[in-house]
Amino acid sequence: MAHMPTEPCGPRASIDTRTLRPGDIFFAFPGENVDGHRFVRAAIEAGASLAVVERTSLGAVDESVPREKLVIVTDTGEALYALAKHHRDRFDPRMTAITGSNGKTTTKELAGAVHRAAFESLVSPGNFNNLLGLPLTLLGLNEDTERVVLEAGISVPGEMAKLAALIRPHVVVVTNVNAAHVEGLGDLRAIAREKLSLAGALQSDGVL
Repeated sequence: MAHMPTEPCGPRASIDTRTLRPGDIFFAFPGENVDGHRFVRAAIEAGASLAVVERTSLGAVDESVPREKLVIVTDTGEALYALAKHHRDRFDPRMTAITGSNGKTTTKELAGAVHRAAFESLVSPGNFNNLLGLPLTLLGLNEDTERVVLEAGISVPGEMAKLAALIRPHVVVVTNVNAAHVEGLGDLRAIAREKLSLAGALQSDGVL
């Protein structure tokens, strides 16, 4: 299980009413099978302080939800990313980012266990490794966090550069590079280029 600081000193976010805690900001994501906008009322009733919704999906929000509880944006994913980046930039714990075609999660869990043994650490839970999971993880940063261990995964070109700008790692680990996700990223050379772009955001004392 990931170790999450119990007293975050910034905003808490949720995308799931089943795990939402009072005071969380609920981010409603549209989807083909499940549209988060249909759960805004449930989120507010569960104690969400605000709900971030997309303008084009307002029609799916229950009309009984007070409009002062809504933050209307063009893209909820971009809004979550911006909030997480603002929060991450307030702190500078030692950041380790792990990527690769295979073995990311296992490596992350092993590194996380080592860090937890000696430091107040934040470790991304499960496979929270993309432009949704990593922002949610980084909102758990607080002033006591000494080490952060994250897994970074991608499926389309350009994703890693955006994750890298959010993480700004001190240590980058690339487990391996093979043809995983080749359908979204092109050939093996393109996959390697995407994975290694994480190192482009290394801090001045960073290590690859």
